[in-house]
Amino acid sequence: MTPAALRAAHRRAAHGGLAAIGTDPLTGARRPVVLLVADLLGLAAPTLRRSGDLDLARHLVQRRLSGGTGADRQRAVFARRRSLTDVVDHLARLTAAPGGG
Repeated sequence: MTPAALRAAHRRAAHGGLAAIGTDPLTGARRPVVLLVADLLGLAAPTLRRSGDLDLARHLVQRRLSGGTGADRQRAVFARRRSLTDVVDHLARLTAAPGGG
């Protein structure tokens, strides 16, 4: 991928999160991000298995895919009233919570 294509893919990923259509860095094809994540986990699986981390990696990927990301939650807060102040307030509450949210 060219640097410009990589920047555009990064921008799309930042805006769409896990629900977005992403760009496969190997082929340049546009594919759902969840499939790109599954491909990445598949590529890393042999090494993760050897290090004893495959089950943990699968668990963490599944948790993120089912629960969304922090950016997903921030976009949802913003969408309610289109207020960046609401997003900052939300983050402040999370930061102040025991355990950091």
